[in-house]
Amino acid sequence: MQTCYLIRTHRDPAQIVRLVRTIRRGSPASRILVWHDASGCALDPAPFADLAGVEIHLDREPTRRGGFAMLSGYLRAAERLLAETELDWLVYLSGQDYPTRPLAASERFLAESGQDGFIRWWDVRSAASPWGRRRGVRRYYYRYYDPAPWTHPLLRGLRKANDLQTLVHLHLTYGVRLGVRARTPFGPGLACYGGLQWHSLSRPCVEHLVRFARERPRVLRHYERTIVPDESFLQTALVNGGRFRLVNDDLRFYDFAGSRDGHPRVLDLADLPRLTSGAWHFARKLDLGRDPELFDRLDEHVFA
Repeated sequence: MQTCYLIRTHRDPAQIVRLVRTIRRGSPASRILVWHDASGCALDPAPFADLAGVEIHLDREPTRRGGFAMLSGYLRAAERLLAETELDWLVYLSGQDYPTRPLAASERFLAESGQDGFIRWWDVRSAASPWGRRRGVRRYYYRYYDPAPWTHPLLRGLRKANDLQTLVHLHLTYGVRLGVRARTPFGPGLACYGGLQWHSLSRPCVEHLVRFARERPRVLRHYERTIVPDESFLQTALVNGGRFRLVNDDLRFYDFAGSRDGHPRVLDLADLPRLTSGAWHFARKLDLGRDPELFDRLDEHVFA
């Protein structure tokens, strides 16, 4: 089985190097593609030169958090991997992920699962959505624009207007963005789903995503002006496809308790027993500068 690890990065070169070397050690035959936002920090390819099957792509398109570049970069990377490799499974990671079980065991699990993908999803308009119905609607049923910087102080002062009407919405989590309620491509034939962007998908799923983006340009154009499109486009394309065996689980450990801006808590050594319980394949977020011992202990567990 050919497993490809696609890693999206923008900071902490030393941590990126450690993650890539850990994956290469645990999965010597895999392909690793690091898709690095060059506007975030410099990433020297030299520390990876001795690693076969590792490619560093320095993306010149700045990856604004919450913006379309996270999705467009993913689609470009997926197209490259499909064209250049005999990809069977694509494992999508951030630079702050780390393995919590032997990669050989994780890859064997994927190969023997009988499933097409492991990804979190929910109907954004359902009362059961962990976001709440309002958050999903505000993200994906509005078309957002970047107002001129000189208007930002005024607009911030008008935030309370969000609760008084539904025609426009001021979104401040990822910078000042002004949304207008829009006609969407969603309807009886295309439900809007949301979820988390990190996942493990089989080749048929990845091929479907690339084909869906190419054949449904109106849908892709709509997502260009939404908030965090990479937390909805993939789920919307896959679940509406109706032909994939998807498990509503991304096999990752993270802790969003107390989060108000979409960032999971940075994990520390106290989390180690849960991380190594065997329930997850990867964990995030880890910070090499904050708790290097956690990395060492995970290595001891993964390579025991």
